[in-house]
Amino acid sequence: MADLAGSGDDKPPEYVIIEEIYEHVDAQEDFELALERALDAEAKVVVIEPVKLGQETSFWIKSGNCLHKTSVISGVCSLAVGTALPNKEAIILPLGFLSVLCAGVYAVSWQFDPCCKYQVIMTLPC
Repeated sequence: MADLAGSGDDKPPEYVIIEEIYEHVDAQEDFELALERALDAEAKVVVIEPVKLGQETSFWIKSGNCLHKTSVISGVCSLAVGTALPNKEAIILPLGFLSVLCAGVYAVSWQFDPCCKYQVIMTLPC
C-alpha cells in the first residue's frame, strides 16, 4: 500500500508513496494507516495518490499553516501599531486578541500533529 524509499538504515525515508490500490472495501482505512506510518517514519516527502485522503490532508495542513501565519502576522502588526500609534487601542487590542486566539487554537490542535512539519507542494485536479 505504501512504498517507503530510504537508505535502509535508521534514517527517515526520502519519500513515501501512498498508492491508490483498492484491494477491498476498507481500502480508505488502509490509505489512512499508510499515511500514519509515513508520518511516524518522518519521511521527507509523502506522495498521496488517493484523492480524498490527499484533499483532506492538504486542507488540514493549509488550515494549520493559516492559523500559524495569522497568529504571527497579527501579533507583529499589533506590536507595530502599538509602537507607532500608542493611543489606537481600537486597532491594537483586536489584533492582539486575534494573535492570541489563533496561537491558542494552533497550540491545542496542530502543534503536536506530525502533519504540521509538512507543506503542500502540489495538488493535481481530479
